[in-house]
Amino acid sequence: MKAVVVEGKFDQVVLETLFPQIAQRKIMLREAHGFSNVFAVAKALKDYGYDVLAVLDTDTNKPGNDNRKVMERIQTTGIVGRSINIVWMDASIEEVLKRANPNIHLNGSGIVLQQGIKKYRGAILALDEFNKIQEFIGG
Repeated sequence: MKAVVVEGKFDQVVLETLFPQIAQRKIMLREAHGFSNVFAVAKALKDYGYDVLAVLDTDTNKPGNDNRKVMERIQTTGIVGRSINIVWMDASIEEVLKRANPNIHLNGSGIVLQQGIKKYRGAILALDEFNKIQEFIGG
């Protein structure tokens, strides 16, 4: 059993649009409602036997902030074998998507976003961050 945990609704819509196989393969996709909740949601899923991937923003665009350091500290205190797989979006998933094409429309979390994702799907999937997600969910 696999699960993917994301910070928010925007991230969830992006992954659902890019990877329809998440639903087809019954991979759990959970929105944690913010970075601070991701660890708790992911650990609960690990406790239920899920192989977990967290997709997180580094937030390095905010002075003095790097979420990678926070997760590193949290995970080093954990039990061996319960670590969470993480794909980091630097500085955010929006910034990574813009690397695929700077003209991509990233408005809201609805139909406009889905259309933008679909339009540039090939370029997005060519990015290393999304390759890692694809590897985890199985092609």
